[in-house]
Amino acid sequence: MIYFKETFTEDGDVFIRIEGELNNAAMPVLRDLCAGHLGKKRKLSLNLEDVNRIDTEGLAYLKSIPVWKTGFASCLAPGHIDEA
Repeated sequence: MIYFKETFTEDGDVFIRIEGELNNAAMPVLRDLCAGHLGKKRKLSLNLEDVNRIDTEGLAYLKSIPVWKTGFASCLAPGHIDEA
């Protein structure tokens, strides 16, 4: 099971806390959620502290976010992820 919680700042930035297992069943929801915010040019931060497992598709998606490399989107990585 996966849980997403969005928090908006006064500046329009978005923080998304993700809890649970980030697998192929959760990917359509995460893709739509991120695409909506990035499409509106919002600064997006993903908090993965409470993700206990990321499968190959989830990891590939996180690495594929184009602005990931420019710092427009950022990721607060957890200490331990059991990569499937």
